[in-house]
Amino acid sequence: MKLDFDERIIRKARFASGGNPAAGIGYYNILNLYLTNKRLYAEIMLTPICVANIPFDSISSLEAMKAVGSVPVIVHEESNKEKRFYFCVLKGIDEWIRDLSNEIR
Repeated sequence: MKLDFDERIIRKARFASGGNPAAGIGYYNILNLYLTNKRLYAEIMLTPICVANIPFDSISSLEAMKAVGSVPVIVHEESNKEKRFYFCVLKGIDEWIRDLSNEIR
């Protein structure tokens, strides 16, 4: 992940999971997940292949998918379409949700 000159990492997680299986883009189980002061970024852990690069200004809401234990869902716009990105970290999910909520206000 390459940061902009004025971007800083707020949180990062290894062995995270995320994606949107309902949309057919897959759900990845081994991700590096980064929350910066500008975006949420996810890449496959063993290769630097980006699976999500979501700027905060494209996020319309943060929801919880209760059917699977309150997994956070980011609703955002990409190419004039509403998209969803689900993510889960091994520990500290409440802190991730809090920090993400604070950044998208």
